[in-house]
Amino acid sequence: TGDKSIEEFNTFTLMLDGRFWRGEVWLDNMSADTANALLDSAKLVKELTGGKKLVGSFFGYFSAHHRDFDRVVSSPYIDFLSAPDVYDRRSGGHPGRSQVAAQASCRLHGKIFYIEADEYTCYAKTKAKHRCKTLQETIDVAKRTLGYTLTEGWETWWFLLVGNHTFHDQTILNTIKHGASVASDAVFSAPSRTEADVCVFRQIKELEYGPFSADPFTNQRYGIFLHTRKLPATGVAYDCYVLEDILSPDLPDYKVYVFPDAKTLTEAQRAAVKRLTERKGRTIVRFCAGREETKVFPGGYSCVDFTLPPSADVLREVFSKAGAHVWIDSGDTVSAGRGFLMVHAASAGLKCIRLPKPYKVTEIYGRSPVRENVTTFKEEFKFGETRIYRLGACKTLPE
Repeated sequence: TGDKSIEEFNTFTLMLDGRFWRGEVWLDNMSADTANALLDSAKLVKELTGGKKLVGSFFGYFSAHHRDFDRVVSSPYIDFLSAPDVYDRRSGGHPGRSQVAAQASCRLHGKIFYIEADEYTCYAKTKAKHRCKTLQETIDVAKRTLGYTLTEGWETWWFLLVGNHTFHDQTILNTIKHGASVASDAVFSAPSRTEADVCVFRQIKELEYGPFSADPFTNQRYGIFLHTRKLPATGVAYDCYVLEDILSPDLPDYKVYVFPDAKTLTEAQRAAVKRLTERKGRTIVRFCAGREETKVFPGGYSCVDFTLPPSADVLREVFSKAGAHVWIDSGDTVSAGRGFLMVHAASAGLKCIRLPKPYKVTEIYGRSPVRENVTTFKEEFKFGETRIYRLGACKTLPE
């Protein structure tokens, strides 16, 4: 008919047709339309308010709807983004990483990132598997969230779809209040970047739909698998970016560059990979390769290829050999940066914590004694326990 509105409707109908739900054209169109709708709305708000209002959105989830994350996070019309942590790995003892697996991109583009801390406390009337079973688990999960806030510089809000009253316990509220006080005190004095030695580039553009699987080769979601399960257990601090940020001149320097799901690269991206990694002392780690091997090149850099998902222990060894600092080697969740270190125990027992240089170490909730001029110390942890350490300057440096 030549009627554009009818053509658009037919295209939309085709997109809704289940026979085409996995098609690349459908995924590209859906993702682009989602981002366009968000950015058009944000632009309109900025225009109507004369730029006096901050604009943000829940965006960047593990969803093919959000494959255009790079356009959203770099937009001048967006000021903040938010997402909850993953639901199947948020209980006590789990890493509790965010559903946005490219939070460092928010930092790179000057965006605020809010952790939506909608944890199911022990008072929630639900049968959800990730509901905290006890008050102590609730407190340690809240501390874990606060630990990410302090170490990585994010904001946090607490609310729950099944009722905010489930947070109404004085111990829970005091825990959050004290963490917020520490964060307020550190906001202007803490350094801006994390302690990450490892940089992870996610190719979100090729994220597909489909059920999550422990076998990442079924749905191109190895980057998610790595972010929520493997990397947090290495004991190494890492930053995650969308692949498009590899071209940014403001990208910080790292010792290790990880590409979990980069199947295709543009010529500019290939050139950036060479520029970043082909330097003395740098290591590139690639997944879904044709064979497992490690190559050391004359320029002093190396490349490690994996065909199957390696264990966290294997990754830790690779990172350590590449010069990345290992804060803890017992499989526990670690986040470090901005003058803080958070440890969330994946198992009970004595933990050995190693610092990159001497610090005055203060556990912000008073769970352990203040230590002066230490580079290594040991702590006894219960399963699922969280401790947050403030790393301060030493009064006197050791001889």
